Amino acid sequence: GLGWPAERIEIIDEDLGSSGTTTEGRSGFQRLAEDVAHGHTGAIVALEVSRLARSSADWHRLLEVCGLADVVLIDEDAVYCPTDYNDRLLLGLKGQMSEAELYWMRLRLEGGKLNKARRGELAFRVPIGYVWNPSTARLELEPDDEVRKALGLVFERFRLEASAYGVMRYFNSHGLRLPARSVGSTEVRWVIAKPEFISRLLHNPLYAGAYVFGRRRHRRMLVDGELCRRTTELPPHEWPVLIEGRHEGYISWEEYMKNQRRLADNSTKPKARWTPSTQDS
Repeated sequence: GLGWPAERIEIIDEDLGSSGTTTEGRSGFQRLAEDVAHGHTGAIVALEVSRLARSSADWHRLLEVCGLADVVLIDEDAVYCPTDYNDRLLLGLKGQMSEAELYWMRLRLEGGKLNKARRGELAFRVPIGYVWNPSTARLELEPDDEVRKALGLVFERFRLEASAYGVMRYFNSHGLRLPARSVGSTEVRWVIAKPEFISRLLHNPLYAGAYVFGRRRHRRMLVDGELCRRTTELPPHEWPVLIEGRHEGYISWEEYMKNQRRLADNSTKPKARWTPSTQDS
């Protein structure tokens, strides 16, 4: 209806369901920007043009290229020409509001999530040795007796060996295996004991009967010019939610804190994890 024959209209829909906060993984947006830059596009049509990008940097970069290539943007409200100052100003405001809307949505969702976690009712990926009971909104011990005994033996041997490597040597020398579960699976498989896996068990406060939320802080940052996600382990006094005795544990909270001090003393990378202090206790 606007004058383009069907063979000259290209539908880009491979980004459906993807967040517009970044261009990473959005092949459709990247292809669109390249076509505009190479002069292969006359107009961009969308239900709401500001949804093309929820990042001000990506949005204004697209507007800049559209202005240089004399490409118009069309949505249900109007036809915008990026070379016109008034249209450019309106498009810029639309992009900023779209980015702010996403922030407010995330803020509300995170707030609801945190409130549910403070009640100890937020479900998450359950570690091996536990099952989640939706009716009580609590963790319960794994009904499989072999799984419980194997995990109990890990903590028992750590009391004697005082190191994850010592526990690993005991398990491997006696031909014992540890229970594990793949992500998204409820099936238990038995694997060879490795220090990394044992260390994760010993560091996990859930095995001390504590309901915890926010043990790690995730941050996006540039490393050697590449965007990476950095994860930092937080000490217990900085955890947003810590409810001791929320469910039955394999060890006590006091023993858990004692284990953390032992693990910190054994670590060859003191900055890799937090070091327990009297404040954490």
